[in-house]
Amino acid sequence: MGWVWLGLSLASLGYFVWLFWRLITKSKGVLRQATPMANAALKLAKAIDEPASYQPNVDAITVGLEATLAARANLLRKRAKASEQRQRRLIARISDLKPEESEFNNGRT
Repeated sequence: MGWVWLGLSLASLGYFVWLFWRLITKSKGVLRQATPMANAALKLAKAIDEPASYQPNVDAITVGLEATLAARANLLRKRAKASEQRQRRLIARISDLKPEESEFNNGRT
């Protein structure tokens, strides 16, 4: 009868060792994932302590009409240039499109 208890206690001890081993291997993965998050949390904590450098926008009334109109014209030029570049990229993509390779012609309809 004593051998049965010895076998059961050794089996339970082996089971606990196996559980402990699985816990260690899974904790390595958790630690690997938590390390970048901890670094990011430290950066955020440092950023919270520093005062924000905020410069309010200058009102158009206090700057003057000429400077405001010049800044607006510059902004409009940049937007027009960006729009032209988007159109050029779209035209280039459309010109590279081959209609014989469409889904309709390949029988996927």
